[in-house]
Amino acid sequence: LSLASFIPSAIDLGFKIATNSLEKRQKKFTGEYSTQNSYLEADNKTIPNIIFERKIYLNSKFETSLKVVLKANEVKNRDYYYYYIESIDLKYSKAKTTKKSRMFDYTFEIKPFFYIGEEKKSQELHPISLSSIKFGNHKLENDKYRTDIIPLPKGGIFAGVSIKIIETNPDKVKADKILEIYNSYKDDAKTIINNFIKTD
Repeated sequence: LSLASFIPSAIDLGFKIATNSLEKRQKKFTGEYSTQNSYLEADNKTIPNIIFERKIYLNSKFETSLKVVLKANEVKNRDYYYYYIESIDLKYSKAKTTKKSRMFDYTFEIKPFFYIGEEKKSQELHPISLSSIKFGNHKLENDKYRTDIIPLPKGGIFAGVSIKIIETNPDKVKADKILEIYNSYKDDAKTIINNFIKTD
């Protein structure tokens, strides 16, 4: 593995800058979730679906507060695929509600990573946005909320994925503001990475 494999990507840093750039009074109306997992069946050379599930301990038991299902779809006759959000089930939010708004906007960063021989590489994708999600279980239209097309590296295998979710109350923080700040800073984030990390 190269040293660069262990460094947060520019898109990760971009999101950190974005959330740090929010005014303090807005931060309580924003929630952030993130996780990463390896794909232990990589030998099958398949692309797995993703289930993100957050549990909280409430009333002496664990309950699912947020569950998001992302399905992998292959592009016909191509070594390409993409993810789309199939459903989102929201029971308890991290972001605070208001009297005017008990719904949320979501911004999803999905980053798959691959092994090509012994080298680990990741694919940066533009975030997906969802608006006006209420509490409850929501089945979404197939392929409507999807990632960019992801090419499978020649000779590479899918090794895992990281996912970061930004949850915002639109009455206080607009999802487009998150994306605006992210887009404003992502080039600076890449510059920071490039200046400090040697990949040769």
